[in-house]
Amino acid sequence: MVSVLLLSWNHEKYIEQAIRSIAGQVYKDIEVIYLDNNSSDNTFAIADELLSKSGLAYSAMKREIFFGISANYNFLYHKSKGEYICLLSGDDWLHRDTIAEKVKILNSDPDVAMVQSGGYKYYQDIDVYEPLNVISFPHDRALAELLKKNYISSTGILLRRSALEEVGGWDESLIAEDGELWVRILSRYKIAAVGRLLYYYRQHAKGISSDAEFMYRAHMEMYESSKHLNKSRDAALRNITDHYLSVKVKNTTSLSLFFQVVRHFRFEKVYFILLLKSLLPVSWKQWYFKRSFRQKYKHIKIDE
Repeated sequence: MVSVLLLSWNHEKYIEQAIRSIAGQVYKDIEVIYLDNNSSDNTFAIADELLSKSGLAYSAMKREIFFGISANYNFLYHKSKGEYICLLSGDDWLHRDTIAEKVKILNSDPDVAMVQSGGYKYYQDIDVYEPLNVISFPHDRALAELLKKNYISSTGILLRRSALEEVGGWDESLIAEDGELWVRILSRYKIAAVGRLLYYYRQHAKGISSDAEFMYRAHMEMYESSKHLNKSRDAALRNITDHYLSVKVKNTTSLSLFFQVVRHFRFEKVYFILLLKSLLPVSWKQWYFKRSFRQKYKHIKIDE
């Protein structure tokens, strides 16, 4: 059995799509362990009603106070019974083949503890889908590459329960739930990849991934917790800085940001673009982003 750990917070506009994608899975031996993280909207009521009509085995709970993501996943995990664990946020959704394709791999190789796939990033504000092909490496390089940059998406990932138990689950002292856990798992097990686009990650203004400061702290936590294993620390720190600046210049304009970019400047095309963007009005940057992404991805049709 697969336990889908479904976590929501103020997702009343999106939770129906998430639940319908679980109910529509080709693989049917599923339970849903659902937790609402003290939403201030009607997310829990909507989800509870949908789950009760879905035909899925489920358990639905709501927090009375807000908890961190890692604490919530540990809570859900300990309530679950499945041999395999699937992670899903209430504002994302799954392709119908997601679980079936990944279960095949976990069933066939006991040394594999994680199965990822490619997916789509859905830009809600402009209604386009960006294909995200899966990134994978041979087993002897997978951990080293992860320590340079977290290339593993948690959306729809399938985890082996016994491996989660062995490494001790999620570290609740950290603000981000995934990267440090992946390091502990890959230190002992293999990761496999499905070469299809099997999840849909929603990008919207209130999403965590749009918060440059939060993401920087999360990446630095992963770096600090695993730097004793990391033989490419300089590359890891460069990647963290590059990601921070790229998110920051997308949503901010200031002279101080310009000088931040100058301080880290490298003679690469991306840094010349960052310098320019750091001074452009935010409204211009948003207009250009929407225009260019519509042109680039408007032809993409998805198959759910």
